[in-house]
Amino acid sequence: MKKYQNIQLQWLEEARIDLPLNGIIQWLEKQNSDTWHVVATGWNWDHGSDPLHWIVSQPSCDMGTACYIFFIEASHWVKSLDPSELGHSSYRTGWKTCKKISDRWHKNDFNNRSLFPSREMSGNDYVRSIGLYREREHKSLSSGEGLAWTVPNYVYDYRGTRVAESDYDFGDGELFENFSKWKTRLGLKDYY
Repeated sequence: MKKYQNIQLQWLEEARIDLPLNGIIQWLEKQNSDTWHVVATGWNWDHGSDPLHWIVSQPSCDMGTACYIFFIEASHWVKSLDPSELGHSSYRTGWKTCKKISDRWHKNDFNNRSLFPSREMSGNDYVRSIGLYREREHKSLSSGEGLAWTVPNYVYDYRGTRVAESDYDFGDGELFENFSKWKTRLGLKDYY
């Protein structure tokens, strides 16, 4: 176990890629939809949601990525409201991102449909987010309040068929070379 901890620390030190948050969209433009998914599922929402809005606006954005973003963010905006009522610009962008996803779902406009909505197959956080969204949706409807948007039934059934494959890993605003790629590049195949 100690060998693993040391190699992980080495990776965290050596594989970090300096990328300022205000340059993330320009970097994303050069990446594929699997890498977009890695960024979205590792995103720290305290950094705003402009990159997430950019991702879901791309024609090749995967359904799994859109599902993840929506169900993590949308439980905040279940009730119908005017986004101009939201005080902070990142809240307005989050709302618009969920609206964009909902609109694309209703047009059946996510042609890429292969990625698990979370980083791993189990996706417990994702499953909990769907449950929370549905509870709030039911509560809003039961109390006679309108909904910000509706989710087509086929979306709730989406599970995906594979994990995203990327040369990168992303978490809390930091970009890294993927652990496996980094190990291979350094010839560290004997490590976990």
